[in-house]
Amino acid sequence: MKKNILILILFVLAFNSFSQTYTGATVHLDDTVVIRLNDYVGDIQWQKTYEINNPDSWQNISDANADSLLFIADTTTYYRTKVIAGNCEPFYSDTVKVNVYNEFALYFSIESSNNKKGLFIINGNTMELYEKYETSFVPQSIQISDNYCTWYMLGNKSFAPKSSLISKNSQTGSIINEIEVDNRNMTLSKKSNIFFIYGWHKSLFVDKNTFDIIYEDSLGGISIAAFSPDNLLYYGMTNKVVEYDINDFSIVREFSVQISDYNYYVTDISFSPNGNYLYVTVYSGDSYNPGVFLSINLNTGYIEDIQDVGSESNIAVSPDGNYVYFTDPAVYFMEFHFPTNKVFRYDVNLKEIEVFINGPNDLNLTGSALYTIFAHVSPNSEYLYIFLHNTRETLNGNPVNVLKIDAVTGELVNYFTLPTEWRDFTWFWDTKLNKYSICE
Repeated sequence: MKKNILILILFVLAFNSFSQTYTGATVHLDDTVVIRLNDYVGDIQWQKTYEINNPDSWQNISDANADSLLFIADTTTYYRTKVIAGNCEPFYSDTVKVNVYNEFALYFSIESSNNKKGLFIINGNTMELYEKYETSFVPQSIQISDNYCTWYMLGNKSFAPKSSLISKNSQTGSIINEIEVDNRNMTLSKKSNIFFIYGWHKSLFVDKNTFDIIYEDSLGGISIAAFSPDNLLYYGMTNKVVEYDINDFSIVREFSVQISDYNYYVTDISFSPNGNYLYVTVYSGDSYNPGVFLSINLNTGYIEDIQDVGSESNIAVSPDGNYVYFTDPAVYFMEFHFPTNKVFRYDVNLKEIEVFINGPNDLNLTGSALYTIFAHVSPNSEYLYIFLHNTRETLNGNPVNVLKIDAVTGELVNYFTLPTEWRDFTWFWDTKLNKYSICE
């Protein structure tokens, strides 16, 4: 339900734009917002910014010179007024933050070596923290309901022989459902409201709402799984990707990803936005292998392109379908994995791959290597988000853990830093990009 929101601010003297003291309000997407300035003398110019930490980012709002500013809420933004009285230096009002729900957010579960574990939610536009929650166990797989009322977490409790799948109320934190399972990974069919729980043990299909087990499959040894836009399940096993129909729980077809005599292990699976292509990254068991990306045409079943990428590269597809990005967390050498520096970008139309980011220096960061792990692309395809494992990279002395990068130029736009107590050898277990809204 759309609402009309009125925000009143008193004029507060501020002689420069470096003050970060602000009031604010939380509104829904498409709410009508009015900010009104009281008790001032002089000419008004309303200003806005998305980056409160950057004093040079304030922009004048066109034709916004009255004591009230009216707009439709679309993105979390900071507002203030610049007031000029005669020949005096400009004065600035207090800053107002209008926090817009139903924006997209980054959700991630993490664990640090000082026994901190939990779930973080940050704003994908401003990179500010929405919420964080400590958990009693490591949530190695996470999902969030579309209305944000329920979180789903799957993980192992204190080295217990089995894992626990838990649904929790996002407002009260109370547990709704809980069952024990053998595996620690899951993916969700939103069309069917079914969890597929997989790993090295037998696989389960579980009703999202009741946690009833719908079907149990003897399949094991699955490294990654994902549902396609048309609701077919794809999962990776040694040397192959399997297409699976959850309507009758049967294998439809298999795709070989073994491109030499070595065994190949599937790292990640994703799809083109139109569902015509399956994107797969794999690495082999030889002494040194950079890893391989395969583009498979699902209409013909044939591999159309093969490119070298990182040995355990994760995939991020731009929603416009033009690019595929790959993190490069490690190279495989003599059974050891070492952090590397690269993020790759694949041009879908040209079928060409390039090194998009090559080390901390490309982002004006200090550090020895970019241990990139997960990545996501914003809904408008303009930004790439990169998660850094156990990072020691810094920007102007500030540690960085999640990077917001211009998806065209590769320039660092913004970043998120974990609280100090969470930074000691931090490991990201799972990440999601999803809308963030008030549970109603």
